[in-house]
Amino acid sequence: MPDYMKSKSGELRRLIREQILIYDEEPSFKDVFVEGPFDARIINWFLKSHGRRHNVLPIDLIFVPTEEVKALGLDDGERDRLLTFGALLEKQLRNPQVSMPIIIVDLDRDALVSPLEPVCRTCLFTDFTSMEMYGYDTEVMEKLLSLGLHAKGITAQETLKLIEPVLIELFLIRAALHIAGTGISLRDNVVKYCKRNAESVEIKVRELLQHSISDYNIRPRQTPEQIMSIASELRTKLPDDARLAIRGHDFTQLLTWVLSPHIEKCFRNDAIITNGLIVALEKLALENHSLFFQLLQRTRSEEEAVAD
Repeated sequence: MPDYMKSKSGELRRLIREQILIYDEEPSFKDVFVEGPFDARIINWFLKSHGRRHNVLPIDLIFVPTEEVKALGLDDGERDRLLTFGALLEKQLRNPQVSMPIIIVDLDRDALVSPLEPVCRTCLFTDFTSMEMYGYDTEVMEKLLSLGLHAKGITAQETLKLIEPVLIELFLIRAALHIAGTGISLRDNVVKYCKRNAESVEIKVRELLQHSISDYNIRPRQTPEQIMSIASELRTKLPDDARLAIRGHDFTQLLTWVLSPHIEKCFRNDAIITNGLIVALEKLALENHSLFFQLLQRTRSEEEAVAD
């Protein structure tokens, strides 16, 4: 069996045509597809807390051919594979109004650089750039710091104020790289380029860009200055809500780094703090967001609909 037919968990990936056959023959299947395990845990918990019995699955379990993704003008990442999967189901299912699964996709950079037209019309999108950003909230953060991490000498408000400018800068740089069509991604370990002062966090953007560009054997190369110029133009289009201009993984990485001096060594781990954010989320607060409201509407049973 080719490696590409196995998911990250080692399971055999299902072909899209096989999934279509299943939904056409059994339209009562209750599936929700998301980008990855982190999203799946949040959505699964939320639905179960409301008595829903849907299967929440990562797109990694479905084989979405790269050529199908490219045909829609998308990149070959989990988000765009999920969008492609949704678009193909909409087009090929016999009765998509009845048998279409729920598909939840990260908004990503769309609030800054809007797509020309929606690829998947029935997909649900996160209210912010990613699922992690529902934790970018002072109440959620206070719960995490006080109950989960026993943090000392720093508040939720101080924490977010410290990291927000750098997070937005990183978001702009990533968006600029994408717009420039460089095929280059920033190095993952961005905190290596960060320095904390008494009241702020600074990042060596040019150095990070230079090292990231050098990691790729691409000619001709864009210079850091060219990318920073595009980022500067994008800054004028920033949305008012910072949660629409921050990458989720950057958030959890910088959060761990900033909190490290204030928490015990055993908690200084990105996975631990990311999981802590999940635990700190409140069901009632999530219900006020569009994604989760729509999710409850879409997962209503026939009995609930009749009762209303």
